[in-house]
Amino acid sequence: MTVTEHRFTYQPHHKPNQLICGEGQTAIVTGWTVRQSVAKLCDRADYAVVGNLYSPTRGISPLLRNLLANPHVRYLVILNATREDRNAGGCQCLRDFFEQGFRQGKTDTGRDCWVINSEIPGYIDREISAEALETLRQFIEWREASSIAEAVDLVKTYAVRVQETWGEPLIFPVSETTPTVLPGPRYGHRIEGKTIAETWVKIIHQIKTTGTIRPTGYDGKWQELIDLMAVVTNEPPEFYFPEPNYLPIDRPFIENYISQILDDVPYVEGVKYTYGQRLRSWFGRDQIEQVIAKLIGEIDAASGVMSLWDVKRPRKRRKSLFKSSLGESSCRRIIFNCNAS
Repeated sequence: MTVTEHRFTYQPHHKPNQLICGEGQTAIVTGWTVRQSVAKLCDRADYAVVGNLYSPTRGISPLLRNLLANPHVRYLVILNATREDRNAGGCQCLRDFFEQGFRQGKTDTGRDCWVINSEIPGYIDREISAEALETLRQFIEWREASSIAEAVDLVKTYAVRVQETWGEPLIFPVSETTPTVLPGPRYGHRIEGKTIAETWVKIIHQIKTTGTIRPTGYDGKWQELIDLMAVVTNEPPEFYFPEPNYLPIDRPFIENYISQILDDVPYVEGVKYTYGQRLRSWFGRDQIEQVIAKLIGEIDAASGVMSLWDVKRPRKRRKSLFKSSLGESSCRRIIFNCNAS
């Protein structure tokens, strides 16, 4: 970290390609809001770093590690503005860390960790000392914003309140485990179960056993099987949840998530598309209604395709942090309903 006339240098040790670094003392966590849409409204001298927070179980720990490595960061703005933020719970869990603290515990996979005192499950790596975490809670002043405009105003307010660093940079080791990958086919997999819960466990087991490990676009790695088909044979209409529930979701989560799939929403600056938006209006037509009409009108065809992948290219391909994201593909790209004769 270097200082020149109250200009600081933020040095990200984790997920550096997912962060926009500045020269100030305020970290901006944008949740599911596009980080570039916030950064472009702020003076680079006013913020230290701008980044997203998608998952409370996987995203908070690297975020805190970076803050500990940059003790000049004295302010934190948490933008908790979208439906996706409320559904994922990452911003709420981060707020609860600063407000309510943490305790010893285990992750949902049984690994020792610090568990954030929150109704949203959130984990912090056990390698980070409790003393260091308490230091962050003591010396970082934080505020929550419910809109981009409010977040930008908070950043401007903090920018005129320059403070000394709270100490020296703290770097903690990262414990990494390398899974054992067994020989198996790379393509073409069929997994069957009576319920989604049963089938999901079989899918995870197959991926962790024979899946290919490769880098992602988010400064990490994942393990995958290509061309996997899952067949669920006897799921009850109300959905089955095991007791105790070992799934990463529960019934309220599904109820909140359904609207993201089925409901249209107007375009809002800084907010990424939703699946419902792409299905209902993104391409100038309601694909769900089109498929329903087709199935009714062609009763013997029983086939339909809905696409979520926008192949349009931005008019200008700028090599900047603020280039258009209209050409991005979604995580879920195509929905098929087919009847093979």
